[in-house]
Amino acid sequence: MASASTATPVGTQSLTTLIEADFQVAPAVAGGERALNPYTFGLRRAVAGYGGFAVGQDWSNFQYVAALPETADFVGVTDGTVLVRQMLLRYSRPIGTGWTVSASIENPETVSAMAGATALSDNDDDSIPDVTGQLLWASKGASLSLTGLFRSMRVDPANGRPAATAQGYGVSLAGIAPLPTGKGDDIRFMMTGGRGLGRYVGANVAADAIYQAADDRLVAVPLVAGFAAIRHVWTGTLRSTWMGSFQRIWNPASASPLSTRQVWDTAINLFVSPLPRLDLGVEARLSHRELANGSAGTLDRLHVTVKQGF
Repeated sequence: MASASTATPVGTQSLTTLIEADFQVAPAVAGGERALNPYTFGLRRAVAGYGGFAVGQDWSNFQYVAALPETADFVGVTDGTVLVRQMLLRYSRPIGTGWTVSASIENPETVSAMAGATALSDNDDDSIPDVTGQLLWASKGASLSLTGLFRSMRVDPANGRPAATAQGYGVSLAGIAPLPTGKGDDIRFMMTGGRGLGRYVGANVAADAIYQAADDRLVAVPLVAGFAAIRHVWTGTLRSTWMGSFQRIWNPASASPLSTRQVWDTAINLFVSPLPRLDLGVEARLSHRELANGSAGTLDRLHVTVKQGF
């Protein structure tokens, strides 16, 4: 990952900018391992800020990024975390010692499935921005975030059927709690629930909504998701994290029997930093997925990672 930031005095405050990019797997064969293993250099964040306002592509205000644990996987607790970067306009304001309140309007995009089908479709039919709010408290390494989200979803099928709308909403509680060991140990957690949150949670395991052609209705899909992680520092350069995450989805009866009903994941790792900004890690992971028809399976993985910071 590469990033560049600036801070320019403008009046009594600073105008800040941040651009962040990394190598990402693109659609089709990019990242395929048959021959050249190609990857695409892609944008992560591009945001400007001034006087409490921020505009551009950034982490959603509905997500508390600081609660994510250290992991050898891309996210580690993917099944149970809010995970969205998108265009937004956000305003943040301190309201007391350790307290901050923020609100945002963000890019709307309904990801739906047709009744009985498993394929998810990006519709780009929404006209009302998603709205979020966050109340954050932080003090002496501890923090607690309470966020809310409201969405107005719309699907306009290309087959001549009438457009349908539905409302989505969600609440997420996340935080970091230091443990009294004096070593830097902590507990990190997140719990999220609501309707029509599919694309915001767990890398879109669930659809936001199911379009029912039988009655031209859009049905928001309810879900609950969460994770917890415990970090233990063995020595100044050696530490471990155990983490577990889950997501439970209540698909309507019209959804495909191959839709995901629930997923869970657990992992434990060991990281060492033999040199400043050099991290070596190994992680064992067990994942489980169950479909609406009762079919289920598990996956075992072993991750090894090397990260050099600059």
